[in-house]
Amino acid sequence: MRQLLDNDRRTLVAVFSTDVLSTTVDAIRPEVFSAIDSPRFPPDAWDCFEADLSSSKMVDSVGLNFLVTVIRAVKEKSKRVRLVASSPHVLRVLRFTRVDQIAEVIHRQGDENCGSGAGFRPREFHAGDNDRSHDCH
Repeated sequence: MRQLLDNDRRTLVAVFSTDVLSTTVDAIRPEVFSAIDSPRFPPDAWDCFEADLSSSKMVDSVGLNFLVTVIRAVKEKSKRVRLVASSPHVLRVLRFTRVDQIAEVIHRQGDENCGSGAGFRPREFHAGDNDRSHDCH
């Protein structure tokens, strides 16, 4: 997992390199929480946590529970959360389980530059399917 601070967007980005499944969550968990709580990324340097799931093709129930735990931990710090996904399966799971009601969910189509912010126009994945910039505001 790659972690970076996008100073322009005041966003802490965690780029997931694998599916979010019962078999991978134990390896992902410490990396995500170490980024959220890291002195490398002080809380006053970011307003939004972005989980870039563009490389993830599947999320199972354990992975979903993990993502909800991350969302709650970030919101306890009074920060916003954005989940970025390109897989129809991942987007369907996030919408069906209403995770899109507690975090911003962005559908990134045709993303060859995972986590880079280049070469795509993100769009919100909600009923109505309205375009938005990828700022957390």
